[in-house]
Amino acid sequence: GTPLVTGTRYVQEYAKCNLCNQYFTASIPSNIAVNDKYLPSVYSTLAIHHYYGGSPFYRIQMLQEAQNIPLKDSTQYDLMNELYQNSVEPIVEKLTDFAAEGNAFLYDDSIARILEQVMSNKKKSTSTHATVLLSVYNSHKIFLFQTNERVAGKVFEDIISNRTSTEEFTTMSDASNRNFP
Repeated sequence: GTPLVTGTRYVQEYAKCNLCNQYFTASIPSNIAVNDKYLPSVYSTLAIHHYYGGSPFYRIQMLQEAQNIPLKDSTQYDLMNELYQNSVEPIVEKLTDFAAEGNAFLYDDSIARILEQVMSNKKKSTSTHATVLLSVYNSHKIFLFQTNERVAGKVFEDIISNRTSTEEFTTMSDASNRNFP
C-alpha cells in the first residue's frame, strides 16, 4: 500500500573548500522553492483520517514512519490548525451571519459527556452542552453545531445579536428556561 501522505525529499548538495574550510551549498531550484511545502490534498487527507476516521495524529505518524515518509504528530496538528483558521473558521463565521438573518430558528441543546471537559468542569462546576441550531434563510437550511459550556438560549442570543434584518422571525425549541435569551 501507499502512505496517506506521500512526498519527495530533496537533498541539497554541498562542498567544502579545503583551503578556507568554508561550506558551499547548492541553491534550491526555483521551480521547487516557489511551491508550497504541502499540497491541499495533504490537509484534506489528514482531516478525513483524523476527524472522520478517528485516527489519532500519533498513529498516523507511526504509519508514515513505517513507510519512510515522516510526518510528525505536531506537524499534523499545525496543518489542521492552519486548515481551520484559513478555511473552516471563515465559512462558519459567514454561515453564522447568514443564519442570523433567517426567518425561522429551531434550536435545542443536550448535556454532552466529553471526558476532558467533565474533568475541567468539575473545577468550575459547569456542564458541557451540545447545541444544534437550524436557521431557514432564503429557503436554505443552515445547521450550526456548538459544544461548549453555553446553553442553547445563549448560543441563540449570540447569533441573533448580529441580526440586521427587521423582519419578524419564528423560533421553536423545547420549554426549557435555558432556551430563551
